[in-house]
Amino acid sequence: MKRFITGFGTLLLFGLSGFTANAAEAVTIAADESYPPYMYRDGKPKGLYVDIMQEVAKRVPDYVITIEPLPWKRALAELENGGFPAVLGAYRREAERPWIEHYSVPLHTERVVAFCQTKKIRPNMKFPDDFTGLTFANNTGFLAAGAPFFKMVADGKITVEEGHSTENNVRKLVAGHVDCYVNDEITILQALKAIGSPASGAGAATASLETAHLTFGSAFKAPWKADFEKKVDVALQQMTEDGSIRKIVDQYTK
Repeated sequence: MKRFITGFGTLLLFGLSGFTANAAEAVTIAADESYPPYMYRDGKPKGLYVDIMQEVAKRVPDYVITIEPLPWKRALAELENGGFPAVLGAYRREAERPWIEHYSVPLHTERVVAFCQTKKIRPNMKFPDDFTGLTFANNTGFLAAGAPFFKMVADGKITVEEGHSTENNVRKLVAGHVDCYVNDEITILQALKAIGSPASGAGAATASLETAHLTFGSAFKAPWKADFEKKVDVALQQMTEDGSIRKIVDQYTK
């Protein structure tokens, strides 16, 4: 059994089994405040990854887990500088983020796609090589498009305009202010639905498949950190094997 308490835009999770005020260690992790359906703020933290962490909390009763939603770029900066032990939902990016010391067992695999104006899509386009000359929207701080894409940006072959949220960038795409937008497919489709725009208005090309993780930064130091990492991994592995994660994902995708 578990319970969770909300307040001031944060979410506290803990298992009741074995819980006492003196025994449980308080752990605050950061999450993206505007990445529905995976994690977002709607008065309190919500989303698929938040629900997964609620289930994790039942299985690690030695810890009281608080989720604090922030702008993604700020959440990563806080992780790099030791403000939080972990950030929820980041992809594996060892080269770009060498200050991440541990990636948890995967929470979920996201299909990253390039949604584009239909007139910009040709059959069998290879991402990102065949997108030279186009302007892309990108969530601030996101690296979902991958290193080859950002190399083309650095070389001036692709232009990027950053926006603070998925909905903001989808609106740019629908209005024709950008040619394409790269992000998780489910996230884009839900944003299109939310603004009343049919998905058929844009073509799509698969960019990559990305596993999302609870990611731990090297700058945060605490005597309990290694134990917490291990217990979260054990819980996530159990949830993968017993179908708990699949059930949560299905609630958002079916």
